[in-house]
Amino acid sequence: MENVIKGSHPPLWVFDYEYGIFRDQDVLQTVALFEADTIKRPAFSTPGLIPELILKNEGIRNILTEYKLNKDDLYEIYINISAAGMGQWVKGHYIPLSTIAFNEPLLYVIESKKQDVPWMTILGDILDYWKGNIAQGTLFKKIKVL
Repeated sequence: MENVIKGSHPPLWVFDYEYGIFRDQDVLQTVALFEADTIKRPAFSTPGLIPELILKNEGIRNILTEYKLNKDDLYEIYINISAAGMGQWVKGHYIPLSTIAFNEPLLYVIESKKQDVPWMTILGDILDYWKGNIAQGTLFKKIKVL
């Protein structure tokens, strides 16, 4: 865990160098702070947060064009997934980054949010997808229209 600052006072965990979570703060408190926009976050244009390789992917570019989204929107999805406690590695995939880097999970998140699917449902499905509990190509069946 090279991204964790140990021995800080007060004790503080820092994930991905994006925001801090105090050790005595639970996930619901973190989400509440994030939703209240009190967590300090870097500007969306911070270099390196959304690798240019993702933006060069034709499928991702097509999705962004179709839904009129941009790099800032990808970053927001990335941050929202991370802030909800999903900043973890599963089967070689860092969930927030892989979700915006692959067509199927990205499209699922965008379309689910558009249809007002509860965020916790989206996160659960994304976690199941990366764990392999939802087969590749079937994540779309979880949303109404695509």
